[in-house]
Amino acid sequence: MKYPDLRMYNLSISLLLLSFGVAQAREFRLHGNAAFRLSQDHSTDSRASLNGFSAEEGRDVHSPPPVWPDTFHALLTGNTSRGLQIVDLWYDWPRGRNANLIQSQHDPDGILYDLEYNNGTTYYFHPETATNECTAIPMGVGILPPDWLKNATYLGRETVDQYECDKWTKADFITYWADVTTGHPVRWIFLEDFMDMNVIRFEVGAVMPDSKWQLPSTCFHS
Repeated sequence: MKYPDLRMYNLSISLLLLSFGVAQAREFRLHGNAAFRLSQDHSTDSRASLNGFSAEEGRDVHSPPPVWPDTFHALLTGNTSRGLQIVDLWYDWPRGRNANLIQSQHDPDGILYDLEYNNGTTYYFHPETATNECTAIPMGVGILPPDWLKNATYLGRETVDQYECDKWTKADFITYWADVTTGHPVRWIFLEDFMDMNVIRFEVGAVMPDSKWQLPSTCFHS
């Protein structure tokens, strides 16, 4: 199977860099008959507390970076450098899995399933195609932890999509807006490979049915 251009699809590849620390991570992006490798020096910091924040001397005290719920569903719309997207993001930290079901403006094969697991493997397949071919890529790392925004830089408050938001950036790689009342994400932009994602709906505690996590047999063929 020809490897898809994963830059067009995968939200979490970019987010994984942030959990490593971009300055320390090494990213090797090879397409066609090669795979992605992300490596080294993941911090073992514990989750950020929602009950307080130690501000640097001379800075105003404000809320800490938001921590993702253990499970949620987010419906996203995306404007990327390669076209428009609609994404169903299903995050399931207790079960060690994350799913992006991606409808892309220029993908003739329909919805792309991007299923990621804490064993370090990500699977890509289009269930609507006749062959249902699958690409399995060993990333070497698991899914983002809920506190992946820990140590992000606070940029103040802005109104985004009619929500009052706290604005954060991390490693000069992502800008992230969170609702000041709920802490839920409202928008994020990847700066390196432009991807502007807006949250249409955010459902805490929602879990994707197990049937949708079922991998096709083609994922296990050499």
